[in-house]
Amino acid sequence: MIEKNQITSYLKSIGLNFRLYKYEKGEMLIEMMEKTKYIKFVMKGAIKIYGIRNDGTVFPVTYNEDFNILGDIELCNNTEAQFFVEAKNSLMCLEIPLESNKDILLNDNHFLRFLLKSISGKMILSSEFQLKYSTLEERLLYHMKEECKDNTIQGVEHTAFLLKSSRRQLQRVLKKLVEENTIEKVGKGMYKLK
Repeated sequence: MIEKNQITSYLKSIGLNFRLYKYEKGEMLIEMMEKTKYIKFVMKGAIKIYGIRNDGTVFPVTYNEDFNILGDIELCNNTEAQFFVEAKNSLMCLEIPLESNKDILLNDNHFLRFLLKSISGKMILSSEFQLKYSTLEERLLYHMKEECKDNTIQGVEHTAFLLKSSRRQLQRVLKKLVEENTIEKVGKGMYKLK
């Protein structure tokens, strides 16, 4: 498979043109309902993926700080982007323009296997998390135990986004867990697992 540090050499070897592009915090990498123009490899930095419902409310999809591929699903299905992707900090992307490279990519079995692994990985993570931790309370406790430094969340709004809930829902669960002595409030918007 194509590894993060081997991507540029792989792309050069099959003759693709690509660019390295820097995004600043708050800049949009992808706009919802726009045609995908690039496959983007997030090499360094964090992204926030979200959508907007018909009533105008924003719903979170994910927050990711790892190496990530954007545009893989849209390339394979020839569809517009289904979500917004925003830079959460300054980040670097390796971008492959689809207009001049689409045929090469879709006829490259090595690259298609790489995309299949990427897409299936996204589906597995999403379904495992939702099935294993079906309630917001279960998702919150798992998040604090497994994903938070010092088992502490910092920022209710950010945590609500990560857990795919509203701020109000999360605040109710936090209050309940504090009352049950499962967690403790250690600062403004900061809660620690006991």
